[in-house]
Amino acid sequence: MVDGKPVSQIKMFIGAPGCRMATFDIPVLDLSHTQESFSCSPAATVILEGRISPASLLHNKNPEVSVDYMAGWACRFFGFMDCMVPQISFGPAKPDARGIFKIELPDFSADSNPTNSNDDTGLRLILRDAKTYNILAFLEPESETLRTVSGNLRISSLYPQNVVFVARQKNL
Repeated sequence: MVDGKPVSQIKMFIGAPGCRMATFDIPVLDLSHTQESFSCSPAATVILEGRISPASLLHNKNPEVSVDYMAGWACRFFGFMDCMVPQISFGPAKPDARGIFKIELPDFSADSNPTNSNDDTGLRLILRDAKTYNILAFLEPESETLRTVSGNLRISSLYPQNVVFVARQKNL
């Protein structure tokens, strides 16, 4: 019910480990008889190999990198002009003393959810202290061609080796 009136549809999306993202836009005629099933379509994966620069960001800390999939397309899917962008977290990846890390991620470029330059769908990388979980830095790709408007890593089916990540100057 919305404003005392029965809803006419339900929208949702499911992100399950190892599965491609699924969206549902279900018309509701009779809620007691409405059913929908989710079948896992295996997700392809992509390897992200990165290097944190400067490596001094890692000194005297217990660093780890976490990756958040920022589903900017979901705001448009739900019909919101502005919304809190849903995020799904992956990781952690442990960088070595030189700042090099490697993480396997779902290949979001294969999902049926269309992204565009306005929705800022991408991967947000966060350097954290593994013991306290305090944020040490938000990381962005040094290469502008790999960066979204807000500084996140663009979605791709293939990343170059050793993508250089630097501390974001302004946290968005």
